[in-house]
Amino acid sequence: MKKYFLLGVVSLFCFNAQAQMQQNSEDIKTYMSVKAKYSLFDADVTASGYDVTTVDEDVAGFGVAVGVAHKNSNGILRAELEYSKNANSTKPYGLIDFEVETQSVMLNTYYHLPTGTALTPYIGAGIGVSHVKGTADILGYSGNIKKTNFAWQAGAGISYDITDHFAIDAGYRYMDYGDFEKYGISLDTSAHEFYTGVRVSF
Repeated sequence: MKKYFLLGVVSLFCFNAQAQMQQNSEDIKTYMSVKAKYSLFDADVTASGYDVTTVDEDVAGFGVAVGVAHKNSNGILRAELEYSKNANSTKPYGLIDFEVETQSVMLNTYYHLPTGTALTPYIGAGIGVSHVKGTADILGYSGNIKKTNFAWQAGAGISYDITDHFAIDAGYRYMDYGDFEKYGISLDTSAHEFYTGVRVSF
C-alpha cells in the first residue's frame, strides 16, 4: 500500500510539473548534475525468520542525473532521471563476512521555494528501482543473493545559483532500497544519505 501511495504522489508531482512547463517554455532549462554522498547504511539480515546481524557500515557513494527545470513566480520545479551507487558495506559476524552492494535508477522530482534570491530551499521525492546484492563469505567460500527492487526516496536540501547556468546544492534524503528473501535469507536495506553536488544548465 505504501508503494502505491508513493507512486501516486510522485506521479501527481510529475504531472503538475509537466503542465507547468508547457505553459511557458521560455523558462525551461535542461541540466546535468553530479553529486557525492555519504550514506548511513542499514541492511538487516535475517535467516529463516531469525535476526542474524545488521550490516551498518557507513559508506560513500555518487550520483549522476539529467533533468529539466522550470522556473516561474511560484518557484522552481525539477524532474530528473538519476543513477546512483554506494560503495559496498561490510560487516563481520563470527566466521562470516557479510557484504551488501546497492545501486539505483530513480525518477526524482523537486520543488524549490521562491525566495527572490540565488539561495533556495527545496523538497524532493522519487521512485525507481534498486539492485541489491548480498554476499556471505565463510572461510573463503562465498555465496550471494541479489534482486532488483522497488525503491523510493524523500528529502530536502538547499541550492545556490552561482550563475544562470551553474548551481551547487546540498541536502539529505531517506532512501529505501527495498527488501527481499531468497533461500531463507532476507535483506531489508535503507540509508540516510547526505549529499552535495553541482548542476550545469543548458
